[in-house]
Amino acid sequence: MKNSPRVGGLPIHGKRLEIRNYSLEHLICAAFRIRPVQLVGPSWLADKWFNVDARIPADAEAEQANEMLQTLLAERFGLRSHGASREQTGYVLTVAKGGPLLTPSAAPSGEPRPPGPEGMPQSIRKPGAPGSSHYEYKRYGMAQLAESLATLLQSPVEDRTQLKGKYDVVLDIPAPLDPNDRDLQPRVLNSVKALGLALKSGRITVQTLVIDHVNGVPTAN
Repeated sequence: MKNSPRVGGLPIHGKRLEIRNYSLEHLICAAFRIRPVQLVGPSWLADKWFNVDARIPADAEAEQANEMLQTLLAERFGLRSHGASREQTGYVLTVAKGGPLLTPSAAPSGEPRPPGPEGMPQSIRKPGAPGSSHYEYKRYGMAQLAESLATLLQSPVEDRTQLKGKYDVVLDIPAPLDPNDRDLQPRVLNSVKALGLALKSGRITVQTLVIDHVNGVPTAN
């Protein structure tokens, strides 16, 4: 089965990056931490699939893997690109009238040290009643929460909360009252409202990556 990466998420095992069955489109999105709707390039990017096995240098952090993947794409696929912004319809995430109802993440304890897995943002989905969803986001900033909501809604979300902290967020999306109701949007919006936040549709600015050149076949190892 072919896999799609989380935004910015890469399958890292210790000091190894092991990617299986990612399209060239998804490789680029993972490398630059963007969603497919933010990528402007040839349609065939979604039709080319690859495996990537790479070792992260001993003196580098796992969080640098995305930038290393950018270098690999430039060297092996001849990728050249530039950033651009465009306006489109999406959702705006703001603080609701009564203020946020969010739990600040616990501050790290002990001596300062490079961030490890226990200090990085984590997203957990737990099973619930049929048709419902339960998500737990640990150490999430509002920009990260906006990205997760964008994935659920399949539409871009812009963070305008002006909240700067990290939070532990629980998002409970109930099952629809009608089993035939496939519209997730109102249930997500109501779940966000329970956090003291608001999601409204509107025109937002989306940062995109425009592909100037890329080869469909990589150079040899």
